[in-house]
Amino acid sequence: MDAQPETAALTEEKKTINWWAFLFWPFVILLLYVLSEGPVLMMVHQRKVPPTRFVVWFYDPIRWAYGEPPFHKALGCYFHLWAPNKFDEHGNER
Repeated sequence: MDAQPETAALTEEKKTINWWAFLFWPFVILLLYVLSEGPVLMMVHQRKVPPTRFVVWFYDPIRWAYGEPPFHKALGCYFHLWAPNKFDEHGNER
């Protein structure tokens, strides 16, 4: 008879969702996606990776965000770290 309350407690524990992990991992994936454009931009600028249609399509949302005022300076300064010949220290394209 003691086995039934234990299984009921185990099933209750399995039903709970870790909401912090549910919110944390998509944020991490989005952050890594945005940060990955810097190295790819450098490799494309140095002609180590060709600017294929997939690369352009994959990073198009970040290029769109770069054109918007709240993200322009932050993304531009980050791009300057990876491709200083293509972006100036203020984040503008040369």
